Amino acid sequence: MKPAARDGKNGAVGRHARGFTGGRDLAARVVALSLFAALAAVTCFGPDYPSLVVQGMTPQRHNAEMFPIAHGIEENPTGDCNLCHGGFDSFSEFTCLECHAHEKQATDSAHLTVAGYTYHSTECYGCHPTGTIISRDTHTASYFPISGGSNHDSVECGDCHQGDTYAEFTCLSCHEHDQPAMDSAHAGVSGYVYDSDTCLSCHPDGSVSLSRDEHDAFPIDEKSPHADAGCSECHSSGSYDTFSCIECHEHDKSSMDSDHSSVTGYRYDSDDCLECHPDGEVVITMSEHNGYFPITSGDHGRYTCDECHLDNSNYASFVCIECHTGEHTCAKMDPEHKGEVRNYECNNDKCYSCHPDGKEEGEDD
Repeated sequence: MKPAARDGKNGAVGRHARGFTGGRDLAARVVALSLFAALAAVTCFGPDYPSLVVQGMTPQRHNAEMFPIAHGIEENPTGDCNLCHGGFDSFSEFTCLECHAHEKQATDSAHLTVAGYTYHSTECYGCHPTGTIISRDTHTASYFPISGGSNHDSVECGDCHQGDTYAEFTCLSCHEHDQPAMDSAHAGVSGYVYDSDTCLSCHPDGSVSLSRDEHDAFPIDEKSPHADAGCSECHSSGSYDTFSCIECHEHDKSSMDSDHSSVTGYRYDSDDCLECHPDGEVVITMSEHNGYFPITSGDHGRYTCDECHLDNSNYASFVCIECHTGEHTCAKMDPEHKGEVRNYECNNDKCYSCHPDGKEEGEDD
């Protein structure tokens, strides 16, 4: 048997050689395939959204990689690519202006404060990559106050958003917040970093936190015992709504429980500490109280603090009459004192001024 003949340099074998027409036939097929692909590309995805033959583009992929068209405010239910790309030779080109009632004059006016704005589709897409619009009022409600009346109502978008996306922002470029000065001012702030994200977390409305003099909830001004305390020493959780009095004071719980055994409602808790010590001053002990009024001996040794000091936020106030209702009523005291005691009045301060030790004149211990 003879070996099969080869057809010259093409190397075709046997009957396959007779059906082969050479390079011209191959080129024709490539051209035909290209034309078919081009037609498929123009028709995009029909009503049922089949994938593009060449690109493999679907509405879902277009949503994820390019621009939302399968749902939302920019929904394109017909799948007609020509709505945005029809006037161009390439799908990389598009228009935002054809189907939107964005008259140039009105749009120019609305974007006066937008740095780099031009009335052009690629600029539209650069700032509105999902087709959504955000007004100053919306920005104020959702992110940061920039609407009329706020401290930032005159800033332009590009002043704060200098990166590639609007998720990026800076607080430092337009504020004269020198880092050494800020580092010093925030020395007591837990988790402080000279960074815009951290700035926003502590100043979500752009307002400056309280100064020491403005800290009305508790005295920390330069004349107070807590003048040297850093913010984080009391606000150790990172939230300025919570605080601790216990962490920086050597107030052992067992000793505090003992010292407060006569204080009704006492708890070893910072909120309770503040309630009874609103200025941070230490309330005197029972033995020290004797310098004002004897409570460690005699008739008043059995009373608790809150029986005489009804307002536990102000221990300068006290009552005498309320706990002597049987014997020391004004109806009974008035006849005994009027005419005999100069400037007599039936009130607590007058009682104390004449009876600073709680005794009647001439009464022994």
